[in-house]
Amino acid sequence: MRRDARWLAVLLAGAAGGLGWRAWVQAPQPAQQVVPQPGGAASAAAAVPSPVVAAAVPAARPPASADKAADICGLGWVSRQEIERWNPAEQARAEQMLQSLDHRKYAALSRMSARLAVGSEREQVAARLLMNDTQGAAEIAARSRDAAAYRLALQACGEPRATSSVPACAALTTQAWAALNPQDGRPWLRLMAEAMARRDEPAATLALEQALARPSLSPGRPFVLAFAEARGAAGDPEAQGLALVEIIGREAAQWDPSPFGQSRYCSPAAVEDGARRTNCERLARWLLPRADDLLVAMLASGIADRVGIPATQRPYTREQLQRGQQALVEQSTSDLGMDCASLAHVGEVWPARLLQHNELQQALQAASAPR
Repeated sequence: MRRDARWLAVLLAGAAGGLGWRAWVQAPQPAQQVVPQPGGAASAAAAVPSPVVAAAVPAARPPASADKAADICGLGWVSRQEIERWNPAEQARAEQMLQSLDHRKYAALSRMSARLAVGSEREQVAARLLMNDTQGAAEIAARSRDAAAYRLALQACGEPRATSSVPACAALTTQAWAALNPQDGRPWLRLMAEAMARRDEPAATLALEQALARPSLSPGRPFVLAFAEARGAAGDPEAQGLALVEIIGREAAQWDPSPFGQSRYCSPAAVEDGARRTNCERLARWLLPRADDLLVAMLASGIADRVGIPATQRPYTREQLQRGQQALVEQSTSDLGMDCASLAHVGEVWPARLLQHNELQQALQAASAPR
């Protein structure tokens, strides 16, 4: 059995809908990110769902079971037992179906890229990234005065040591991003993290001071937001759903040192020092009202716990975030499906919801909803 058919077998063998979905799209797991806790330790309780998990996908299908049938877009209802009995012709049909969905997904990405390519510089950068053209995106960003365009390309370029295969990335720096939008604290938090990676704590403190002097924090999911704005151009609802899951996976995999740098700076040992503790309290109080995604909100809450900020002085607590996170994850694992209707729902409803309510807002709403 070739690779695509093996993925399909894994898909049907998985009892959880989320496991099947991940195998189906053959993408990096986008549904959760591990939030670095103060001190650098990762906690399973701090796994943060991506914005897509806020959607509920209605689907009429039997209870999940390794031997039960599943409705798969392009194949219809099939079971694991049926797959195990497939002859070569049936395996070939399944592979052709998967390849057809892939072709449709990339065609949808191409149409959305064409839509964005005639827009602003930010949209032009996003258009290149939709087509995996990081070199082209970096070339546009290098001559742009648009901070959002610059950030998209810089984020896609990844870790500085890993950019040799994309020459244009060498021209992009966090310092230049910071200069393009003096109101945004996010690039300074990245500079803080870069200083911590060099073990230059004085430089990290200087960068933190610069961040805290800024009034705003730019959006946490810029690539997914760019996709959401172009979704009407896809022209294929099911392919748009597959494309969205891929984009979420791509953005989740992009290198961002900021959370880890802040976590190290405010580690348990570090906050024993009075000056550092004061700086970390200021950081938490600055981040809490500006966060728009769960990663930043959980990080800020963790630091607030570390330095003893009372719950009454926070816009939300870690417990609220955990309840909201759990509610979103439960929705995703119970509702995600591989049928055509679910794929179409994913591609239309999830981006629309993200444009209306950011990830943190969705989580807090889920936390307060009746269970």
